[in-house]
Amino acid sequence: MTVAPMCLTPLRDFVSTHSGARLEQFVQIVVGPFLVFRMTGDSPKILDLGLELKNGHRQIILGRKKGAHLRFPDTNISGQHARVIFHRQQWILEDLGSTNGTFASDQQLPSKSGAVLQEGRAYALADVVEIEFFSTERFFKEIDSRARNPKDSRRVSNRRYAMMRRTTKRQLRLRQGIPVSLKTFATKHKGLDPAEFARLYPCPFLILLTSSQPKGKSNQDRTLWAEQIIVQRGMANLHFWPLASKNGSSEIILGRSDNSDLVLNHQTISKAHALFAHDELLGEWTIEDLSSRNGVLLDGNPIQNAAPLADEVCLRFGTEVLTQFIKTESFFRFMQLYTLSHNLS
Repeated sequence: MTVAPMCLTPLRDFVSTHSGARLEQFVQIVVGPFLVFRMTGDSPKILDLGLELKNGHRQIILGRKKGAHLRFPDTNISGQHARVIFHRQQWILEDLGSTNGTFASDQQLPSKSGAVLQEGRAYALADVVEIEFFSTERFFKEIDSRARNPKDSRRVSNRRYAMMRRTTKRQLRLRQGIPVSLKTFATKHKGLDPAEFARLYPCPFLILLTSSQPKGKSNQDRTLWAEQIIVQRGMANLHFWPLASKNGSSEIILGRSDNSDLVLNHQTISKAHALFAHDELLGEWTIEDLSSRNGVLLDGNPIQNAAPLADEVCLRFGTEVLTQFIKTESFFRFMQLYTLSHNLS
């Protein structure tokens, strides 16, 4: 029997479509509850379970091959990995004997066993696909709160970032906020493939390029100058931080103080200089100046409110410290080039 694949809606598009709606309007337009899916390197996508139930789907198979309603193209996902079923007025996540497991709150489900989907509990397929369950009302509140207050610090629980905090804390001593040597890191992680690296470090990185800044150059010249530093000189001495906080939150403070998540001890850096924040619902990273004395420049332009961060943008803190924000996939390619150019064995 051929299974017709279901379509997931990008969360960004859904939020944009329903922005400004009141709860009474929202529940008339959608059905709910919802599942939010996040796969490493991809933006969040949603599925309206209530709508699928109306269409006669009491069972939704999750997997890699054609027999699945929702397909996730990763070799760590089994052909038919798990299923979501509607039984006795409840939605249940059940493992289908997968190779790499199905998880509920970091506890692996026994094969052919299920767990009732609950709000506030994190679920995952093989540490690759994160799943979160929302009632219609709670999902509306999450969207509405961000529309009303973009700086709302509340975050949706996310198993991927919980994993990141555990692995990076153990391997990179992030609790001290000290930047890591690229040479040491690349030597330790040589041989990893992109999928393994992304599962181990699902966070972006901040590369410390230099503590001096060229004067009288255009924004484009500054970016090219940063690339020249990476390609031509100083690579053996480059250091970086994975963007992870001390207390496990999705907000990361960079500053001169030892209490900062990322400690940058430079005379032009304020004690609490800038704030990196990750909105786990929308999958976006932003940077905000914390009223620092010498400011923050994003690709040469001063920032005021929280500004979104694109891959490989240059950030200047204070008057002299130049860094680059780089996402996981780009950092992996950069690390590979470094490894090859330095013949690390």
